[in-house]
Amino acid sequence: MVRELKLLVSAQAAMIAEQIERIAELEGQVGSDLRNFSKPPSSDGLRKKPAPKSLRQRTGRKPAGRGEIRVADWSRSPTRTR
Repeated sequence: MVRELKLLVSAQAAMIAEQIERIAELEGQVGSDLRNFSKPPSSDGLRKKPAPKSLRQRTGRKPAGRGEIRVADWSRSPTRTR
C-alpha cells in the first residue's frame, strides 16, 4: 500500500511540474496580449496569415474562353423527315 501511494505521489508531482510549465507559458501569452491592449482582438496574431498575392504580372490580354457560342436555329423547317 505504501508503494502504491509513493507511485501516486510521484505521478502527481510530474503532473504538477507539467502544469507549472503550462501556466508559465500561458502567463507569457497574456503578458504579450496586454502590450497590444489598444489593438483589436483580431490582430493578436492567433489567426493564419493570408495567402500571398500572385507574383505574376498581367499581360493586358483577355482571358481565353470558348469563343463564339452558336445556338441551333430551330425556326427553319426540316428539309426531310424519316
